[in-house]
Amino acid sequence: MGIFKPPWRKWDICISAESILKEHDYKRLFVSPLEHGDDLHLYYNMISFLVKGRSLETRYGSPNFALLLAILSTLTSFMYVGLGRLCMEAFNHFLRARSMVVGSEESLQRQPPIDGS
Repeated sequence: MGIFKPPWRKWDICISAESILKEHDYKRLFVSPLEHGDDLHLYYNMISFLVKGRSLETRYGSPNFALLLAILSTLTSFMYVGLGRLCMEAFNHFLRARSMVVGSEESLQRQPPIDGS
C-alpha cells in the first residue's frame, strides 16, 4: 500500500550475519523487527499480534508485555546472527552470512511457551 513511508529502505535494515559481524551495523538488530517484507507479511503479523497479544497483555499488563516483546524481538535478532555465523563456520558456506531477514513474527511466535500454553 505504501501509506506509511519509514525513513529507511528495507534492504538497508534487514539482518544478516555479515552486516552485523563484518560491517558492525548494530542498528539492524533493533530496527529490523519493525520492518515487513510486504503487505501480507504485515497483515499476518498484525493478526498474530491481536490473537496472541490480547491474552498476554491481559495477563502481564501493558508495560510488562511491551518489555517482553522488546526483549524477545532483540534476542531473536541476536539468535539469527548467531545461527548465521554457526552455519557459516560449520558448513564453510559464506553465502549463509549474507542471508537476510526482516519482520517480528519470530518474537510473537515465541510468546505462547512463556504463557504456559
